[in-house]
Amino acid sequence: MGMLPKIMLMATLLAPGLDPTAGEVRDLFEQASVQYETAEYKGAVTLFTEAYRRSASIEEEELRSLVQAALFFNLARAHSKSYRIDKEPEHLLQAEDLLTKYLSQTADLADKQKAEEFLGETRRELARLEALAAEAEAERSSDTRGRRGRREDFDRSVGRGSLATGGTLISLGVLGGGAAIAGAVLASQATQEYADGPTRDDRDDARAKGDLGDQMILAGSITAGVLITSGIIFTAVGGAKRRRVRSTAWATPEGAGLTIMGRF
Repeated sequence: MGMLPKIMLMATLLAPGLDPTAGEVRDLFEQASVQYETAEYKGAVTLFTEAYRRSASIEEEELRSLVQAALFFNLARAHSKSYRIDKEPEHLLQAEDLLTKYLSQTADLADKQKAEEFLGETRRELARLEALAAEAEAERSSDTRGRRGRREDFDRSVGRGSLATGGTLISLGVLGGGAAIAGAVLASQATQEYADGPTRDDRDDARAKGDLGDQMILAGSITAGVLITSGIIFTAVGGAKRRRVRSTAWATPEGAGLTIMGRF
């Protein structure tokens, strides 16, 4: 679809006694037409736009309406052609708006049919661009969800490993704590046996038993402290990775242990 025939418009703008503003608009229109016909569409947009700005000062209302309607159509066409070159959707949006304005002003049925066909083409292209944009956004969202899912799978895997390691270390630490408690019991018994021992050999045996108990207390306490602390750290890391595990380690003179609550 080319430009609107401009013979009638130019004849009107060349009428005797025309005010100077209409003459300026005519000159700009002709310059824009040359730009359009030589495929300098951005230049045509600029000149048509300036012609429209000047046309607002045309005093005769009927002439002003005729000129502006023609400018609406030709500006829309120049924007449409510009879109084919730079693929900027803004041109189509402007063309749609200009054609809507043109159709609201012209009373010529033939011109309306042409403009309506042009407007339909413009809106179909805009709809196509919107569909492509929606599809691209859906793909980006899918990629994001996929990356998030892979990250969560990795975190769960790390979490399971950390929880298993933590549980093992704490279990060993509890055994060490148990050894320390057993050593304390043994040392207590040795102290009593040493005090009650009727002979030197009995007291020596009690002293040896006490030394063994002290060694068990020392080794068990160190083992329990190191292993349980390490186990708590691993359990905390695993729980954070899985985001659904809580762990509590406990120790008393009577024993020690680990409480884990959550979903596995």
